[in-house]
Amino acid sequence: MRTLEWDNTGLKIDGRQLHHLRFADSIVLITPNISHAERKLNDFDKVCGKTGFRLNLTKTMFMRNGLVSYAPFTLNATNISECSSYVYLDREINMMNDLAPELSRRKRAAWGAYKSIEDVVKRTKNTRLRAHLFDSTVLPAVTYTLETWSLRKQNEKSLSVIITRSRRDVARSIPFDTSKGRDAGFLTASTIKNQRCCSVRQTVEEDKMSRTRNAYDRQCV
Repeated sequence: MRTLEWDNTGLKIDGRQLHHLRFADSIVLITPNISHAERKLNDFDKVCGKTGFRLNLTKTMFMRNGLVSYAPFTLNATNISECSSYVYLDREINMMNDLAPELSRRKRAAWGAYKSIEDVVKRTKNTRLRAHLFDSTVLPAVTYTLETWSLRKQNEKSLSVIITRSRRDVARSIPFDTSKGRDAGFLTASTIKNQRCCSVRQTVEEDKMSRTRNAYDRQCV
């Protein structure tokens, strides 16, 4: 990647020229139009060939927004397919910036995370352990990549529903003692409700704080 002369390519974002993203073998090329994308992908393919790497064209796709006119996209006479969304680093991205598909993925991830601890949750009566399991296993699955989301009120509501239902699954088998309440080591219904609300508010507030820190860091660079 260092041998490619891409410094003046890509798009300017926050004062910096962004021409690609990479993590392990997952690479995203960023260009203003399809012709630039073809040239950049061709350059990248040549560099890969010199080091013995080959692009997997069956997994190579392109996505464009409404400002880019359609044109055939090929590499070595092979057509590159267009897609309306894709998953990068386990985060579904689309040009409409619609969070609904990603929230659905987070919901499935939360359910999968809960299933992985379900046996332990059902066997223990330790409410602190249950809360720790939720906070360390289920909640991260729900809020993964949260700092990259543009949360609107309806998104916050959807996130609230997902977290509430996930926490309810963890808390469902906790016994209640309406006479002795918390002192007996049990959770009351009102306690669980308050925990749900606090969890959602805390999650959203942490997201806002993260955005503020990132904006400040970019200004200081």
